[in-house]
Amino acid sequence: MRFPGVKRISYSTCSVHAEENECVVARVLQSQTEFGLAGADQVIPTWHRRGLETAGLTKEQAACVVRTMPEDGTNGFFVAGFVRQQPPDIANTKLQLDELRATRQKEEEARPKPVAYASNAKKEKNAPQVKRQKQPKEPRQPRVRVPKQPKDAGNLSVPAKRESPPMVVASGAITKSKAKGKKKPKRRVSLAVTQL
Repeated sequence: MRFPGVKRISYSTCSVHAEENECVVARVLQSQTEFGLAGADQVIPTWHRRGLETAGLTKEQAACVVRTMPEDGTNGFFVAGFVRQQPPDIANTKLQLDELRATRQKEEEARPKPVAYASNAKKEKNAPQVKRQKQPKEPRQPRVRVPKQPKDAGNLSVPAKRESPPMVVASGAITKSKAKGKKKPKRRVSLAVTQL
């Protein structure tokens, strides 16, 4: 609620609990004077169920908020509208913004500057000319595959010889059968598998 240009604020929850709904609205109204509740005609005026008179909300204030309950065909919903009643304190807000800008500027100056490389130096006028040195590539080591021992090999120190899988040869053909009348021809697939 500290932004000077803000004129309206909506507060809504998907809750049926008063401590998350009416209690929050009451605390906001008690903690500041710039914003007040929007009238009932500005917050879903056709809805029948209104807020609860709890946590210091008057009957008039409770009528300005909307709530739904599971018996309304929802999981629960609450909305309150706040409207600015007083003009914002522009001078104080400008002072806060100036302090914020000064703090950010100091943080920017405290950050280390990035090193400009030859590719970026053309873009920056005052950047030092630094050339990248290429790192020599290390030769790749060939992969060595160690055969796994079968589970039943026991404590043999010499790895057991792996059996190669059987070779399988497959051959096949797709043929079309003759069409009878207006029917489309059928395709037949024949496949022969041989183990070597």
